[in-house]
Amino acid sequence: MWFAQGSLTPQFGTGFLLPTFAAACLGSVTLTCRKFHILGTVIGVYLIETGTVGLLILGAPAYTQQPFAGAVLILATVGARFRGRGPVRSG
Repeated sequence: MWFAQGSLTPQFGTGFLLPTFAAACLGSVTLTCRKFHILGTVIGVYLIETGTVGLLILGAPAYTQQPFAGAVLILATVGARFRGRGPVRSG
């Protein structure tokens, strides 16, 4: 079956989804809170890829890329939550 060598499975691109969403969400909280923009997404991609390549250079296994992207996404969400509160006023 010569045609089976070039075929893809439906699960082919699932490994690319978490870093993509993490970079976009990280980009939405970097410069302005809760607004997606190109510069923030570029910053998010840079941060995710720098961390991922850094882990690989340090000798971490390849499967640590997904947990790293998830941890960055969680930290960005928590950071946006605390950033959006503003100063606390005592009355």
